[in-house]
Amino acid sequence: MGFVIQITNRAGRVLEYRKFATSSATIGRGFDCDLILDDPFVDSCHLRIVETCNGLLLDTTGEQGFTSIDGKQRIGCSIPVDSGVQLVVGSSNLRVYRSSHSVSPVQVFTPVDRFLATVSAPWVAVTLSVFVFSFVGFSKYISLTSEFGFYDWLGRCLSEFLTAVIWVSIWALLTRITKHDSRFLQHWVLAQGFVFVATLYQYADEALRFNLGSHPFVTTASFLTFGFSFMVLIWFHLRVAFSQRRLGRIISSACLAWGIASFGFIQANVGNEMFADQPEFEPIALPVWALLRKPLSPDRFLLESDEIFEFEVEEPEPEFLF
Repeated sequence: MGFVIQITNRAGRVLEYRKFATSSATIGRGFDCDLILDDPFVDSCHLRIVETCNGLLLDTTGEQGFTSIDGKQRIGCSIPVDSGVQLVVGSSNLRVYRSSHSVSPVQVFTPVDRFLATVSAPWVAVTLSVFVFSFVGFSKYISLTSEFGFYDWLGRCLSEFLTAVIWVSIWALLTRITKHDSRFLQHWVLAQGFVFVATLYQYADEALRFNLGSHPFVTTASFLTFGFSFMVLIWFHLRVAFSQRRLGRIISSACLAWGIASFGFIQANVGNEMFADQPEFEPIALPVWALLRKPLSPDRFLLESDEIFEFEVEEPEPEFLF
């Protein structure tokens, strides 16, 4: 016996639970009510809730205050309702449940949830942010092709930072709307992990271009690596922000990631060197140890030059004069 009143905000986030072991309770601004609402649009005794054998019964005792039951305005009447009914009393949002009302099944705390809970600790997020932005700053520094300028370098680093903040803020806003909790740190750590992986891949991409030049494999590998890593990032963001089924989350992340990656791939290859008047070359210079295939030494080159530059020469046919 008894019932529970859930006080929520407009978005549906629970602010407070009040449990009553009695068979009836009154709601209003009056101090003699069982549930007192500090709401100027609520009567002194606005509503009375009674638990019967068949369910719940609502008596709207207030004559001036606004009362909405499941979206329909009610004044001065006694209405039987089901457990879980949604009420708007004045400007306050309530839900009423019987004590025997069933709750949703418990969610399994998976390894992914443990990982997200661990990395979202403030000290982990701060440490990771300092490490990633130090790594990004160092990468921007060594990639400069002109004399080092502090403000130019700082501007490049800040652009990366602002992009990450905007990206994370969008996901935090979506999470706030759907789950009433922004979980900003979880989204922030996920974005930092992607920035680190993307920066790390730049070195691998330069090594490939240094060895293969403008080979189509390099462009394809860059496209596939970005698309897959971006898909993983969006999958985690969706896991934090929405309550989706596994298949739906995979399809959503794949469509978003590969759609964006394909658009960037097309934009980057509009003027592909395969259709250019002159071939393009990668102007990347790295140490010799970065070569996958070691160059020939001068002595060995001279020894093998005969074989390298040996061509078959066709002898001209003799001409006869008659």
